[in-house]
Amino acid sequence: LINKKIIKVLSILLVLGIISGIVFLLITSSLDKMIIKNEITAYIENINSKITISTIWTSFKYNIIYFIIITISGILYLFSPLIIFINYYKGMQIGFLLASLVYTYKSKGIVLSLASIIPHTICFVIGMIIYSSIIMNISYKLMKATYKEESINLKIFLKKIMLLLLISIIFSLITTVLELLVNTYIMKLII
Repeated sequence: LINKKIIKVLSILLVLGIISGIVFLLITSSLDKMIIKNEITAYIENINSKITISTIWTSFKYNIIYFIIITISGILYLFSPLIIFINYYKGMQIGFLLASLVYTYKSKGIVLSLASIIPHTICFVIGMIIYSSIIMNISYKLMKATYKEESINLKIFLKKIMLLLLISIIFSLITTVLELLVNTYIMKLII
């Protein structure tokens, strides 16, 4: 189900998104940059706060929402181009965060930005690209079956989608743990 061409395209879009996020920070006004600096400072200060059920749920919710949107977009194959946009958008978020950390903390920001993406964001992005590739491949097969008026075994199709969603839930839980425990610990050491 994994299509290497789709993975290459999604990876390129993610990199373009990262570059766009960095450029977006550079072209914002000085007032906006001041607001961003305050938000990043508050974000770093919150790293020292305790991890609660609420923070775990919030992090998990933001992680799983990408997979749910990707899955729904793939099933409703007319919306499958949204999957491409989601990968670009995630890249833009990463680029903006990295640029904001460097802008706020200068040379220490480089170390903080690396700590903010290793291992959580890198694992999440790789998983999201692979998952997007699988869903886009399924979407293509659905579209092909619809236009050629071929029959689809709905029971097997739903089982595959449910299995993929279960895998994405488990993956989201793992990346949430990485984000809240490992990334937070590394950032606390730097701070």
